[in-house]
Amino acid sequence: MLVFVLGCLGAAFSESVLAFASSLFITGIGYSVCECISSSALSDSFPGKESKYLNIMQCAFCFGAVLSPQIFSRLIAATLVTWRAVFILAGTGFVLIYPLLCLSRCKQQDLPRQDMGPLPPQARESFRIFTPLLFILLIAMLSYVSIEIGISFFANVIYVTEYSNNELGAYAISGFWLSMTVSRFIFSMVKMKMRTMIMLGFSSSCVLMIFLLVFKNIWMLMGIFILLGAVLGPVWPMIVGIGTSSFRKRSGTVASILAASGGFGGSVIPVLIGWIAGWGGFYGGFWLLAAISALGFAVMWFAKNTQPGPHTPE
Repeated sequence: MLVFVLGCLGAAFSESVLAFASSLFITGIGYSVCECISSSALSDSFPGKESKYLNIMQCAFCFGAVLSPQIFSRLIAATLVTWRAVFILAGTGFVLIYPLLCLSRCKQQDLPRQDMGPLPPQARESFRIFTPLLFILLIAMLSYVSIEIGISFFANVIYVTEYSNNELGAYAISGFWLSMTVSRFIFSMVKMKMRTMIMLGFSSSCVLMIFLLVFKNIWMLMGIFILLGAVLGPVWPMIVGIGTSSFRKRSGTVASILAASGGFGGSVIPVLIGWIAGWGGFYGGFWLLAAISALGFAVMWFAKNTQPGPHTPE
């Protein structure tokens, strides 16, 4: 959290593009660590209830993603604040939350001490993380974040380029995140297998994007974006939930590896979409996202045949 605050201050007071970009990089480092470790902490504190609490955490994230841009865009448009103030306020929020974090307590698994000599084979196996299941989760996470970033990219650009309507693009982004907020809240209360949630999310998103490609319409596009947020809502929490609960003694490491995979997908997908858009138009990018959705579904289907660990939830 302190690293995030440092990055925000650097961005707020930067005077060059290089300083601003470097500060954003630092901010991203702090944020990604916070998200990874908080996911691990929730899984460790509530074993067997990962689905519920990870969905609630991501529900709060989505609510912020809907509310914050709407508030700050209006404040900036009214010249009540500058873009620099946005970074200062974000950093201040983390400073205010920091004491609460220090006062909180997280249940932790008892780990073997380093001075207890060599671990028995069974204990060593419980620490092994590079298994077929982890690689499946890595591909699933890469697929999900690619879709999420791709949709966020499309929601504004396609309205501007194809329909010359920037306002509807902003509403499409807000609708996407708002429906995801509601979806994650609902699924936090639903008793459903985590793997099943992931497969439903990927398969539904694939069908929706193909449906959109067949029936191109400005208002249908808005509805599809909202539905995509709803069906994809539980996918991220459930991928992390399976990972942290399956590798209980290495949950923090696994959450970080999954986040790295997602970050890679989020970095590459805009470049691929831009290349496809230059070749076949922005709607062609939906074929790419549909194919990625199908890939995510396929790898999670294959996960059924992997050898689960002692904590792996079906």
